[in-house]
Amino acid sequence: MYNNILKFENVYKSYGNIEIFKDFNLEIEVSEIVAIVGKSGSGKSTLLNMISLLEKPNFGKIFFQNKDIANIDNIDNLRLKNIGYIYQFHHLMTELNVIDNITLPLIMQKINKKARYMRAIELLESMNSRYLLNRKIENLSGGEKQRIAIARAIIHNPSLICADEPTGNLDEETGLNIFKILYNLVKQNNLSLFIVTHDYKLANMADRIIDII
Repeated sequence: MYNNILKFENVYKSYGNIEIFKDFNLEIEVSEIVAIVGKSGSGKSTLLNMISLLEKPNFGKIFFQNKDIANIDNIDNLRLKNIGYIYQFHHLMTELNVIDNITLPLIMQKINKKARYMRAIELLESMNSRYLLNRKIENLSGGEKQRIAIARAIIHNPSLICADEPTGNLDEETGLNIFKILYNLVKQNNLSLFIVTHDYKLANMADRIIDII
């Protein structure tokens, strides 16, 4: 059994001549919520992309559940099963209804319709949001859309959730309420959460804050 969900060892990342990280080390423990803050251009998005395994470092090692990702043949499959991603702008598909938006990760895993619908309804109920089930995406408020995006990110029971400014497009009160929903879901389901945010009120609710200078 592993104690950390993800580990960076002496990671170096650059784009051309622009050095982003040098000898960077990081561990995210199982069930830990880590917030990253920092000024624009400090490398927050790059770090999030490496944590979500969308990008690889130039040098150094990244371990996911004790496995060196350099030795994993199908990173996309690992991401599909183990990582959920929440965007600042929800990226919902207006041509799909609420429940099909939520169940997209299960559709990609070829889970049968009855099982994925039951999971979606259960998840909405845990968020006190079952009333959204029959609504059209275009008729949802910003906060409601972000609830659907959160549900989509965790429906497949990933080990790690990556969130990129998930409340940045919402007013302060709605953003705080949305983060509380995400926080409770993460803790109840024993997940790990890595969140990029400019909001120190949200960051202070995390187990740990990383400030990139």
